[in-house]
Amino acid sequence: MDRSERSAYDEAVYYLTRRLRTVAEMRAHLRDKGYAKEEIGYVIDELVSAGYLDDYAYATLYLERGYGKKRGARRLRQELADRGVPADTIETALRDYEDANGIDEFTRALDVARLAAQDMRELGDREQAKIARKLSGLGYSNRDIYKVLAALRAEAAERKLDEDFYDS
Repeated sequence: MDRSERSAYDEAVYYLTRRLRTVAEMRAHLRDKGYAKEEIGYVIDELVSAGYLDDYAYATLYLERGYGKKRGARRLRQELADRGVPADTIETALRDYEDANGIDEFTRALDVARLAAQDMRELGDREQAKIARKLSGLGYSNRDIYKVLAALRAEAAERKLDEDFYDS
């Protein structure tokens, strides 16, 4: 069948063969292909009813992938919103995913920071700024970043005391 002759439903199914989509992505795709608003609404309702379009499932899978890449909740929220997932769906999926997987944002940020700091000879202002930029880029909140830097400074001070004790 020629692409130009596809029904809106066939076009939607074809669009879903490459990867999961959000309702908003599907709506925009079908609109860009020139299908009528009523036809788009009908197709989306059919795909949602059949379980082929599910923003909550999309968000959950996206969170799994994003957390696997050490991203923070703030960044994941924004990326899902950019893909058209409604804010209430994002918050529900985020809360459910974090609860089910025991995710603590501060602990995750601290783990990322410790990994980054292990290659650093000292933890001066420049190094702390580098860690803060990394955490911010990954989407961790400013509150968690400040807490992480305080924890790293405390750990560095403790190591320094241990070194001084054993050196004397």
